[in-house]
Amino acid sequence: MSIDTDIIVETWSVLKEYIPEKDREKAGEHWVSRLQDNGADRELLDALSEADDVLEQAIGEVLEEEDYEEEDDDSEMYED
Repeated sequence: MSIDTDIIVETWSVLKEYIPEKDREKAGEHWVSRLQDNGADRELLDALSEADDVLEQAIGEVLEEEDYEEEDDDSEMYED
């Protein structure tokens, strides 16, 4: 199932209105993680990042965590 990028961007815009401002960053990170778990590609993440400041920050956080986990996995391979 493929959902158009514009629909995902608009969905976030609608949902964001109902999320208290203090919780938006955490909600954005959670939402981006779920999108990635369900196959969101880099093109979609870039579009979301350009569309919204909260998502831009959330995507940066999620990708940073992902890079850190990959580095950790690489270092574990060499420890044995």
